[in-house]
Amino acid sequence: MSYAEELSKLPIQLRSFLISLILIIPFWYLAIVLFKPNFITKYQVHIPIILSFCLSACHLGLILISSSMLSDVIFKEKDKIKELQNIYLMSCFISVFFLSTFLFIGFYYKWHLITFIEVNLSILLLFILIIFLVEAKKLLKPKKVTNQHSN
Repeated sequence: MSYAEELSKLPIQLRSFLISLILIIPFWYLAIVLFKPNFITKYQVHIPIILSFCLSACHLGLILISSSMLSDVIFKEKDKIKELQNIYLMSCFISVFFLSTFLFIGFYYKWHLITFIEVNLSILLLFILIIFLVEAKKLLKPKKVTNQHSN
């Protein structure tokens, strides 16, 4: 059996998570190559790959949290499968956007790898905080009561 057939048999949540993770790992590997080139030696090739996997998993976890919160704000659908597809699609686009933008900015300003990680994760946490505050404001907002007097 091919990998595509095996992948199609997985549940949609796991399949979407794996595809998103596979799409994000090269961006983190590129960040390691750009911001810490001496980290990659010919004897320890596996360490940057493992590090990029770990950073991708953390990044994707934060993005999934923010995307699920954002989907509650944007989408009013009740279909859970469609909602999950929207969350994973949104998380993948947001991840690629954030990583591409910060790779460009970091390369332009000659950041170190630690600076890149700090800025990236700080912006993601700020993004989650903003979405949380918007959602909290909507929940705490008093509902308008209409008075209907019948004569």
